[in-house]
Amino acid sequence: MSRLCAILLFAAAVTGAARAQGSGTVEVPDSIDAPDSPFLVTRIAKGRIAGIKHDAHFTLVLIEDIAEQRRMRALLDKTMSPGVARDWLAAPNEDLGGELREATILFADVRGFTALAETLGAHAVVDVLNRYFAYMADVILAEGGTIDKFIGDGIMALFGIPTAHSDDADRAVAAARNMLRALSLLNEHPDFPNLKIGVGIATGQVIAGRIGSPDRMNHTVIGNAANLAARIEGVCKTYGCPILISGETMKRLRRPVTTRMVDVVAVEGQESQTPIYEVFVEQPEDAERWLEPFAAGVAAYLAGDFATAGRRFADVDTINPDDATTGLLAERCRQLNRQPPEIWTGAWKLTEK
Repeated sequence: MSRLCAILLFAAAVTGAARAQGSGTVEVPDSIDAPDSPFLVTRIAKGRIAGIKHDAHFTLVLIEDIAEQRRMRALLDKTMSPGVARDWLAAPNEDLGGELREATILFADVRGFTALAETLGAHAVVDVLNRYFAYMADVILAEGGTIDKFIGDGIMALFGIPTAHSDDADRAVAAARNMLRALSLLNEHPDFPNLKIGVGIATGQVIAGRIGSPDRMNHTVIGNAANLAARIEGVCKTYGCPILISGETMKRLRRPVTTRMVDVVAVEGQESQTPIYEVFVEQPEDAERWLEPFAAGVAAYLAGDFATAGRRFADVDTINPDDATTGLLAERCRQLNRQPPEIWTGAWKLTEK
């Protein structure tokens, strides 16, 4: 409905009410609140016209049709996070430029889903993914995160964009832990396959903005921190850790959570090295007995004392024989001890993507 039609209809209603009262005036409120209406009253003006036999009172009401705006908002809320949708509606014609922001980026991926999908069939694959994404999205949004995109069976989420908080790293880690807990509940359903996921988290400077072509854009981030988070997620399976975070993320944590440093890594294309830490979903069993010798083994390994590191990892293995990270590092120490590198920086180069 156009503005003119809305005004005419309102004027007709006012005139009818005046005639029903037997007078030339009718009471009109200063504002109209109709949250369920597709129309928004944007301006109300009152006045009177003098100089005729009887003064004529009038009310001019300007009504905007916002039904289309509400439909657009509902559609955007389904394709992007609410905070991003608000920004797009507020500045729909903004150019493709971005801004430098600090953010914590989370990547999550389902382990072995490609092989699983081949056994499920097309309809079941879509059903499983939608149910999985629904659980994960609720957890991420509950911690103030923004879902950047779903990538096949993967999730990319942002903390600190578009709205920054002082505890974005804590929020991302809490989301990761709750994602594992939510998945555990989902896996209990008899009609749902037993899924396993890996979560990688990194914090740093990124370029945030609307990126794409003039006809198709996506509000996302690019930069070393995003690349690092993706790489860290990729090695969760290698280290046998459901959740791995970067050193910068670890530095920003303020809430108490049990962690252990598992390695120092270098990502191809990045000059800096970063320690990576496992975040435990729950307190590990007998942690006070094996986390200390594990830390001693990692310290010896980073220092290039592979023999000592191997002995410390052997101590851990007697207490926690199922720890995949200990087994990986112990085997690496055996290989390095047999063939010591000419130059050892302590950093292991990541090749997984």
